[in-house]
Amino acid sequence: MRKTYIVPASNVRSFQHDLVKNNDVLMGVQVLPFEACCLESPLTSKQIEIHCFEAIQNNSFSLLELSLKSPSLIKDLINFRIDMKCYDLDLSCLPQTTQREKELYHAFSIIEPYIPSLSLPPGTIYYSLEGLSHAQIAFLSKSNALPLSPSQKSPSKLEAFEALNFRQELEGAMQYILSHHFDNAVIALFNYESVIPYVESCFQRYGVNVSYQNRLFDIVKHQMLAFIKQYTSQDLASTLALIESGALGLKKSYKLLRYIHHYKLHLNQLVEPFNYALDTKMSIVRDIIDLQKEIQDDAQILRDYLLEIQEMSLNDFIVYALNRLSELHPFDTKPLLRYVQEVYPFITRDSLPVVIKHIQALKDNPKQSLSIQVVDVNAIPSQIDGPLIILGLSSKAYPNLSSLSGVLDESYVKQIKGFPTLEARNKFNLELKRSIFRKADHLVLSFPHATYEGKALEGAYDAEVLLSQYNIKPKPWSIQEALNGLKPSLKLDPMLARALYERDGKIVGSVSSLELYVQDPLQHFIKHGLRLQEPPSYKLDERLFGTLNHSYFERSLNGKNTNLWDDYASYLPLDDATLSLIREINDEVLQFHHDNLSQAIQTTSFKPTYFETRFENESFFEGFEFNGVIDRIDVADDHLLIVDYKSSNHVLQSNEILLGHQLQLLTYALMARLRYNMPIQGVFYYSLNKNTITQNGPSYSKTKGISSSNPVTIQDLQKAHSYKGWFFDEPDDRFTQADFYTGLMLRKKDDAFYIFGKPYDIEKVKVYFVALYDYLKQQLLNGELDVNKFNLPLFDNYSFKQGGDEDES
Repeated sequence: MRKTYIVPASNVRSFQHDLVKNNDVLMGVQVLPFEACCLESPLTSKQIEIHCFEAIQNNSFSLLELSLKSPSLIKDLINFRIDMKCYDLDLSCLPQTTQREKELYHAFSIIEPYIPSLSLPPGTIYYSLEGLSHAQIAFLSKSNALPLSPSQKSPSKLEAFEALNFRQELEGAMQYILSHHFDNAVIALFNYESVIPYVESCFQRYGVNVSYQNRLFDIVKHQMLAFIKQYTSQDLASTLALIESGALGLKKSYKLLRYIHHYKLHLNQLVEPFNYALDTKMSIVRDIIDLQKEIQDDAQILRDYLLEIQEMSLNDFIVYALNRLSELHPFDTKPLLRYVQEVYPFITRDSLPVVIKHIQALKDNPKQSLSIQVVDVNAIPSQIDGPLIILGLSSKAYPNLSSLSGVLDESYVKQIKGFPTLEARNKFNLELKRSIFRKADHLVLSFPHATYEGKALEGAYDAEVLLSQYNIKPKPWSIQEALNGLKPSLKLDPMLARALYERDGKIVGSVSSLELYVQDPLQHFIKHGLRLQEPPSYKLDERLFGTLNHSYFERSLNGKNTNLWDDYASYLPLDDATLSLIREINDEVLQFHHDNLSQAIQTTSFKPTYFETRFENESFFEGFEFNGVIDRIDVADDHLLIVDYKSSNHVLQSNEILLGHQLQLLTYALMARLRYNMPIQGVFYYSLNKNTITQNGPSYSKTKGISSSNPVTIQDLQKAHSYKGWFFDEPDDRFTQADFYTGLMLRKKDDAFYIFGKPYDIEKVKVYFVALYDYLKQQLLNGELDVNKFNLPLFDNYSFKQGGDEDES
């Protein structure tokens, strides 16, 4: 005799296992979900949705036109109509009073030919009272199907725990299962999809590598949707999104994207050769030339793809995209392939929104055979060996009953004669929810006190009532935490540090890299130990303008050609509306600084003599070989004046130098003094930005009353753009004006120039730097990576001024 068991789709497999376990398996016995058993149609459910969606779109509506373009609403209409059939209600029961109700009636009339009919297979029919909907049970009970006796049981053992939040609950449950050595256990979760990543990470901490989601298939879905979006949109944004998704199988897609973004290419330019960066010897342009060479293979793949799909029909393109994805992911496209085979004849541009929705909803969750089952609270197995642990029992998660909303809301449903009331449906659903407390002999309930954001949560009422019946109060989960409260010190093995940083017994690099080590040792290790560099930034930023402006002043003060924009032409975007404005503003700033520097040069006997002076493998400090470039060295009367151009305002500060944060300029001065065997007059920064001068308003005092402010003068502007640094020697007669150098003053009584306060002492700088570099060498080679372990400054109350003056202002 034929037997059919109708159970929720999520419980089909567990119910089959129960039948096998109880030896209740005979020929003709089948376990089916309601949809597979009772709905009769030549079309599958997804095909029905496509047909209904297209049929709706071919009709006109006024109030609901936009709403009915949503595939989700069409699916709701189909499911609602099936529920009506379960209740024995036809279309005549629908209200038709308002315009909205009339349009809904019209929509239901359109999809009616595609709605499956309801029937039962021959033989004895049994159905589960748990997990099926109110409408499904109403139909089965009227059709003389037999209800299965529910596995109602009061738990013989009940325990209750509480935790601060869900993650603590999960940790406590895991340790509880392991410490009690249960052979089998079931963990039931609310909001299963959103919390399952926490479960996976928790399992991994205990040595269980398990995945409840096939993330490779999620990538496949994302790439298929990117293909469809690019084909239908045919615009630059969707093409870039396709490249980014990895669907084309490009080896250096991120570099290709950087190139396209840099040159601001249009869609039609993507099918042309990528040869916009012309060969040049300029170092800053070399980066993008090298990039251009690297991306040629990927650029050809992109061109071939864009040209190949131009004449393809939508259906041909779907097959083409599937084939490309199958080559990339041979074992992870099966669910997608099965879906396309199911709906392929019905795919059109009109039905594409439904197809996209279906692809987004596809899942390929791997099957698990662990002794610890993790399930949704709505899919708890019918028979459980071991404890059932229900986590997250808050009033927010349970019972979580909701009324109908949207187009098919309760106010609409209330007007349908014969449709169950909200009270009846909620009563049914509440009883269904309560059944989770009668699923196991050993029941463990867990209550969170707060969300991750710290918002308080109240316990689920039914669960608290159950505990009161057993006279049980929740107790905290017993969680054994790892004793790692103290952060371990970051440190490399000294042998490894020497292997990374030393070459022939010396530390080779730039002074700026050592400054980075003092400020962020870990970042220094990444960049200069592991030699991992961030990808170069190919854009119009301070890096480009700093390099360009440095070159400009090197050439202009040396009498060379200063038309640098032509040299950088291959670096610049092809079509940038702001480029001409940027060039104009930058040229204006350069001209201002050129005039300002020219005037400054006229006020001193120091003349620019050396430009872009390179130091390579300089061993001025023991154990180091430094490489670097001094922007400008001026010479007068056998004295040197060191100038370093900066794109932003820089000021030498004693406290920063003592801490090792400003080493470059003074280190270059010491090396220049040794190379040229000349004393250092001073070291200075010159900022290449343009500062603004604010006109102060009138001021008031009790003694003077209101007094007007002095107008801004050219001297004020010069002071705002002066050389900022230190003097190491008296000016003597080497200067004729004091406005261009900080610290240089004019004594009115004898018209002599002097240094405000006292000059700095280059020998004191050398003494401190020798000690500092030796200390940093020891720290670096010992592998120290914790900035808090640096004992800086080395000397207390150390002054760089001549004569021991401690005033460093």
